[in-house]
Amino acid sequence: MKKDLKNFIGKAAVLCSVVALLGIGVSTNVSAKVRVELTKSMPWVNSDKVTCRQISADGKVSSNSLKTVAWVMEYRGSDGLWHYQKNSNEWLRFSPGTTVPSLTGDIYGKCDQRLQLNPYGAGDDGKGGIATGYLYVVQ
Repeated sequence: MKKDLKNFIGKAAVLCSVVALLGIGVSTNVSAKVRVELTKSMPWVNSDKVTCRQISADGKVSSNSLKTVAWVMEYRGSDGLWHYQKNSNEWLRFSPGTTVPSLTGDIYGKCDQRLQLNPYGAGDDGKGGIATGYLYVVQ
């Protein structure tokens, strides 16, 4: 019984150490933070662009938002145009009052990338979302 308890405590200590080290590693790999605000009068909003290989994003949809809001990651292709990283049917949409967890985009050759906040809902006229998003450069 004591041996099983010691093994369990030892494994739990190792797991906690690994998780702590991973957290430190992730936090030191983020080098830029860009804020973007979506107000209810906007059909969508794009963050400033960042030049990098990969981005991540998080944020919050206001409890006063009239619509769900999609967190959409984009990149500028070699054609000079902006492209969505996922098709619109795959966009992650978050309800009013939701804290958006950290979402990580695809890895590209170094290029411009940005975050778009986009309201979505039945009878959507392109307005009614309220949210704050953050875009991070992942090194």
